[in-house]
Amino acid sequence: CLTCPDASRTLVPDPKGVRISTDITRREALRRAAWLLGGTLSAPTIAAVLAGCGDRRKAASADWTPRTLTPEQAAMIVAISETIIPETDTPGARAAQVDQFVDALLTEHLAPAEKERFLSGLTRLEARVRRAHQKGFAELTPAQQTAMVEELDQLAFRQETVAKATPEG
Repeated sequence: CLTCPDASRTLVPDPKGVRISTDITRREALRRAAWLLGGTLSAPTIAAVLAGCGDRRKAASADWTPRTLTPEQAAMIVAISETIIPETDTPGARAAQVDQFVDALLTEHLAPAEKERFLSGLTRLEARVRRAHQKGFAELTPAQQTAMVEELDQLAFRQETVAKATPEG
């Protein structure tokens, strides 16, 4: 479960028989989501997060229009983020206006190469979803969205593990 508040760890075998935990913190979920979409939580990203803690009245505007994201990409970001951080007894990603935050991050804080990498990740993910479901991520049912995020999380976790295990040379 991506957002389990329970501190207990659920261990499941991966294909090689190694037991891995399926319980992760929200911070870890966000880190993995960034990795899935081709980004990293770099110093500029952290600075942008801190900058995003400012005046929310501007971001709360009902007539908000994305500056970098397309409306479809903004909807996809909300759907992915709400899958990872759903509304519970605390507000979820939708209530936090994560689409507006990500758009501001892309527009005002990321270097062009980081921005392109993130947007390319969104494009690749949307293409993958359309191949599998013949519709966009934001149009999937909540169950399909959760399954897709979990599949991508497992893929990213395996790739990251392999990358860490590969000797640099």
